[in-house]
Amino acid sequence: PIYLTPTQMFQHQTVAALAELASTATATVSAEQSTVTGELPLTPIQRWFFDQGFAEPNHFSLAVLFRARERLDVDHLRAAVSRVQSHHDALRLRFRRDREQWIQTNAGEDVPAPLEVRDLSSVSGPELQAALERECTAAHASLNIMDGPVFKVVLLNCGPEQPQRVLVTLHHLVSDLVTLAIVTEDLQTAYRQMAAGRTVSLPVKTTSFRDWSHHLAQIARSGYFDGESDYWTAAPRSTVAPLPVTRSETAAGRAESSARIAFAGMSPEETQALVYQVPMKLKTQMLPILLAGLVDAVTDWAGAASLLVDVEGLGREGIGGSVDLSRTVGWFTPMYPMYFARVNSITESIRSVSAALKELPNHGLGYGALRYLTGNAEIEERLRTMLKAEISFLYRGAPEFSASSGDLLSPASDPCGNVHASSTFLTHRIAADVAVGGGTLGVRLVYSADDYDAETMDTLAAR
Repeated sequence: PIYLTPTQMFQHQTVAALAELASTATATVSAEQSTVTGELPLTPIQRWFFDQGFAEPNHFSLAVLFRARERLDVDHLRAAVSRVQSHHDALRLRFRRDREQWIQTNAGEDVPAPLEVRDLSSVSGPELQAALERECTAAHASLNIMDGPVFKVVLLNCGPEQPQRVLVTLHHLVSDLVTLAIVTEDLQTAYRQMAAGRTVSLPVKTTSFRDWSHHLAQIARSGYFDGESDYWTAAPRSTVAPLPVTRSETAAGRAESSARIAFAGMSPEETQALVYQVPMKLKTQMLPILLAGLVDAVTDWAGAASLLVDVEGLGREGIGGSVDLSRTVGWFTPMYPMYFARVNSITESIRSVSAALKELPNHGLGYGALRYLTGNAEIEERLRTMLKAEISFLYRGAPEFSASSGDLLSPASDPCGNVHASSTFLTHRIAADVAVGGGTLGVRLVYSADDYDAETMDTLAAR
């Protein structure tokens, strides 16, 4: 059989690239299949989260809202939710604070199924949309990193004339985009099997989040990443000028409540050319093309000679041993600062960014490991005091959720509520998020109204 991991699907966007992978892919899993429990070290991105000092750390989730394609049975859904929570150990993580340090522990299976049912059958039209948004926001806010749950499913009954909605929300400490896709896929699989009266059988586990976090901490302390310290502290990084702002630089905090979104999309024809023709012509992948576009647009707008960007990766490549994270639930995202100098043309920029990404050691994992895990106070302090990137970049690739004919759930267009507390502050002046869906490529810039007016950001997004 052909075996392709979610990570490979995210990274390789063309049939040709996937076919090349499939020709040599084999499924080799030697991970622990029993229930994983016990204490485990925080990963770098989890340490970063707690370093932010958010006032409401419980309200910080990843979520997706679905429409059910058939009427769902509550008992079957509850059993499916329970089975998914039991199967994916990170969905049972709990966090506690011991003096100045946060500690995480994997709870056992004796935790209730986190399913809630809400009746919205008495509302319709715009009122239904508002009610859905309120219920979703309440569900996000109800997650609890100390006592649980950190994962919840909400079944929203919207009356006989409306399809049921299903919200899947996970605290970001235990989830990334790949995790969200895995959990929703397994939830549908478990429900189908329950409804058919069969024993639930989910795909075998890959390396547990517990084992991976121990592994990463161990190799970091062993000096595995020490040779990267000069790369991450190179002198040019300190010469990047601050991004210009069109409003007061003294605006307090850039709270989530001030967040605004600028969006620009390509036509299907333009998307087709960018996704398929340009990579073939330039012999590169989509990530450097899009990242180069960001660098070119922002440096031109800012009149800057260079740019420092916090790039978000997948973090599932596995290093320093035999590790398979393809179906492991958890937050693996590495976020690492990359320096780019402005060049004369977009073609030259793509080549420059491609070269920089090829030189990136260990898929960027070393930055977080050096910053948080080595125990080397000198290296950690150097990285802590370095100039911080004011812009972040995430390439989502193909959509995580796209409906096929046999799916139980399809993505809903209804509002999904506020996944972050209103008091949470934006960690970057600009967060650039690029995705391909429905045959078109879209660019989304999240910014604070304290920093920029809408016209400025709309113009930047369209560049």
